[in-house]
Amino acid sequence: MTRALSRNPLRVSVVGCGQIADIHISEIQKIKDVRLTAVCDAMPLWLSRQKCVSALNGAYTDLESLLKEQCPDVVHITTPPASHLKLTKLALDHGATCLSRETVHRECPPRPKSLLLRCRCQARGVRGA
Repeated sequence: MTRALSRNPLRVSVVGCGQIADIHISEIQKIKDVRLTAVCDAMPLWLSRQKCVSALNGAYTDLESLLKEQCPDVVHITTPPASHLKLTKLALDHGATCLSRETVHRECPPRPKSLLLRCRCQARGVRGA
């Protein structure tokens, strides 16, 4: 079940540390009652480019570890589109709400995968799925 988005501050993590992540992180840091808790990227070099890493609870190369240790309420997925489905499933399975820059159905042409993800979101009470 997805955690209620009423925790104060709301705990947010970002997966993918490229240029799009820079925009997400900048905007997250402007929002009152929202705290950027961790970032994740499979490539350590990309993690090191994030200036905010030293102020966070963690920088991870594995999303599952981040989810288990940080328990974010929201996960921003800013990785290349082909990875969104897998990462979204993982985050949802750990109770996080996901924000993805691309729509899942565009990345995953076989519609059954998109339908499966939509059902998974709805079962966890995620609105807008």
